[in-house]
Amino acid sequence: MKKAVSIIGTLIALCSADVTIPFEQIKLTQTKVKTSIGTVPTLYWIPEKVNTKSVIIGLHYSGGSKDIWLDEEHNPLLKYAIETNTPFIACDAYGHGEWLVDGVEGWNLKKDQWPEFMRQTRLGISEVITTVAQTHGLSLDSLHFTGVSLGCLNGMDIIAHTDLKPVTFVLSSPVPRKTRNDERSFHNNLASFIGRDILILSGTNDEYCESGEVQWFFEQINSDRKEIVFYDSPHQLPANQWMNRAVSFVKEKRNSGK
Repeated sequence: MKKAVSIIGTLIALCSADVTIPFEQIKLTQTKVKTSIGTVPTLYWIPEKVNTKSVIIGLHYSGGSKDIWLDEEHNPLLKYAIETNTPFIACDAYGHGEWLVDGVEGWNLKKDQWPEFMRQTRLGISEVITTVAQTHGLSLDSLHFTGVSLGCLNGMDIIAHTDLKPVTFVLSSPVPRKTRNDERSFHNNLASFIGRDILILSGTNDEYCESGEVQWFFEQINSDRKEIVFYDSPHQLPANQWMNRAVSFVKEKRNSGK
């Protein structure tokens, strides 16, 4: 175990060794970053020489963890970050992965657990991003969010309630139900999507949300910088297709000066 070190007034507990990604032989840092609500398990990669303002943020699905970005389906985003020398940050959500919470099963949240889940995840991830950025001299002016399912909701919540405002937001398998009408409703948080480049990726046979509801939500986004792609698939989209489209979208926007 590495000794905790104090950097820029914030304690970062480095609690595990680096992990190696076989496909690139690149070492990522696994850390537990101290925040106002406790330590948050984090996985990140920072190039030796940062020559970009961009930072890519991965937000995992329900029941997943920060480590999904290492698996074959999702690693194209991390590969792209490495190939372009772009910092990459991913965290476990509250009750997921290594962020263990008694009585909380991230993949099966009870109705009364949702408010605390949203608050803890929002605070934890946003503070991690800020701390890692400060520690490594990164800019927060060009963030690129990619959320998968529940990660879309967490990304929206971070935008709505913190100072972190991504320039691009890829939403893979969002669940914008018309019948939901609370603070977690996508259509009640449309301001989070204004002024950003938005890509929505969804399955026509999504078992959690009808494609008509996704289209309805898309049409409500007041932006001329938005795209939507439907796949003939259930909630879990075709691995290579959606991830490669997400990477292409981020690449396109970055090349245009985002």
